[in-house]
Amino acid sequence: PLRKRLPSGNIRVTAGDFTATLLNILADNPGNDVARTYWYMDRLLHKDVAGFCENYVPESSPLPRHYQEVLLLACRLGGTEPDSLSLPLDRGVKDDMEHFFASLQTSGMEMMDTNFGKTYWYYAYFVQ
Repeated sequence: PLRKRLPSGNIRVTAGDFTATLLNILADNPGNDVARTYWYMDRLLHKDVAGFCENYVPESSPLPRHYQEVLLLACRLGGTEPDSLSLPLDRGVKDDMEHFFASLQTSGMEMMDTNFGKTYWYYAYFVQ
């Protein structure tokens, strides 16, 4: 259904501000799942954990792993218990996060890259 993603009118496109453009598309059509997914990814790339969490609406189960990783990171940074989220978070992802933070204190960069290089946590902490 391409028609579902069509704007109802003109949308302001800001060439230098992809985030603003996505927000304009979503304001025009909140049901545009493709724009919403791009917006989520934009927030993650900008390491805007709070912005992601404030606007995240789970649409599938199980949640994508990288979404779980950012939600768990937000819990850790905000001192919130993950179980209070009432979301289906995988126990293995929770365990991996605990291992990541324990390893931060004891492991070198090569070990962190080997064990966690494909996680959002690694991206958030080590990628500039």
